[in-house]
Amino acid sequence: AILGAGPAGSATALALHELRPDAEIHLIEADDYRAIRVGETLHPIARVLLQRLGVWDSFVAEQHAEAHGSVAGWGSEQPGGNDFFTWRFGTGFHLDRQRFDSWLATAAEQRGVQRLHQTRWRAADYRQGRWQLQCDGPQGRQAIKAEFVVDATGRRAIFARRVGARPTRAPRHED
Repeated sequence: AILGAGPAGSATALALHELRPDAEIHLIEADDYRAIRVGETLHPIARVLLQRLGVWDSFVAEQHAEAHGSVAGWGSEQPGGNDFFTWRFGTGFHLDRQRFDSWLATAAEQRGVQRLHQTRWRAADYRQGRWQLQCDGPQGRQAIKAEFVVDATGRRAIFARRVGARPTRAPRHED
């Protein structure tokens, strides 16, 4: 079971499906992709990742506008910039995040991943070597059994925190 069908959750679903095509993979998303989502520029290196996931041609068909660089002010008063002209992978892309996220989740669904959108997990219990998730969605309450759960809910890490996992910070690295 993968909680969160943004880029991280959907990409995980695609990669898991590639590794275990016979596995039943559930991609659970609380949203309907109408809310504003932050992160509008896709770095050129993402081209390699989308190719590895087997969705590059489909992404190109979505016709997101090319981006030749980006400027952001994260954690500093001085904005930092990325010039994509020197990258060997080509340009980046300006994204409509709602459309991109929905497209990537749909790509996973088209490969055989069970996508549950507008569905929230309400309870989780680990017993007999499996997770038991209780989810509420448009079809009512649903029980999902899973060998493992991927928390792709972002910084909030809703599942991980609720089941008692403690966050750790990865060492910061400079590019």
